[in-house]
Amino acid sequence: MAIVQDAYDLTDDILMKILTGEYRRIGSVIRYATGPNKGQIVKHLKPVRMEAYDSF
Repeated sequence: MAIVQDAYDLTDDILMKILTGEYRRIGSVIRYATGPNKGQIVKHLKPVRMEAYDSF
């Protein structure tokens, strides 16, 4: 069995809302976790290539 791992570049505001519980990430989709918009899509994430970050 192969294991596939994707990396995503999150903006600070989205990351903070995930950490506070306002948003949740399911795969590559960010959704509202609470409130009247619960379940609605906030953003689709695109995978980033890790080779670009290996040089840091």
